[in-house]
Formats: sequence, C-alpha cells, structure tokens
Amino acid sequence: MPITSTLANWQVLFLKPRTEKKVAAVCAVYAIPHYLPQRTVSSVRQRRKITVSLPLFPGYLFVALTP
Repeated sequence: MPITSTLANWQVLFLKPRTEKKVAAVCAVYAIPHYLPQRTVSSVRQRRKITVSLPLFPGYLFVALTP
C-alpha cells in the first residue's frame, strides 16, 4: 500500500557546516518547503551580550521534495 501522506516527501539534506541558514534562504526564494529548527544562544564577549540563532541539528536541513 503506497503512502499518500504529505509527510512522505520530506527528506533530510546533509550540508557543509555553517551553511544551513544560507540554503534555507535559497529554499525560501524558490518556494521549496523547508524546516530549520534553531535555538537561541547568548554569550558575553568583550563586555557585550550577543544573541545568535544556531541550528538545532548542525549540518542538516529538512526539505519537502517531489520525486
């Protein structure tokens, strides 16, 4: 019995480190459904508090592709 769910088309892309956000931006430009879970990390450097969003799974991006 074939799976006809919309979840059947989701794939995991393995990417070069630190390119997840850029590839997600390209997916957004081409209207490709994607999912990039991120976490917020705060740190203090040179007396300044900085907050950055880092991928929850470094090197991976979830996209919905048609076969």
